[in-house]
Amino acid sequence: MVLVYSERNELAYELLCKGRELADKLDKKVVSLVIGEDKSIADDMIAHGADTVVVAKPPVSDFKAEEYADILKQVVDEKMIENILIGSSKNGR
Repeated sequence: MVLVYSERNELAYELLCKGRELADKLDKKVVSLVIGEDKSIADDMIAHGADTVVVAKPPVSDFKAEEYADILKQVVDEKMIENILIGSSKNGR
């Protein structure tokens, strides 16, 4: 599977396009990770190429890299992710 994550929706949509291309070449599925409480974004992620959307609530409201990394690792392990596309942003570096 191919995992796509960015806290910026516009960047996530771009990554989903590339993720879809990669997944199609590898005959895999695309999983979009949304960290936050806005579950309505899932439909947008599907419309932009995700097969599945995982919405995870962060333990705190402020960004903490370790907590986001833990969420990412959990999704990678549970979904058996083979490829990861993460947007380069202030928090995504």
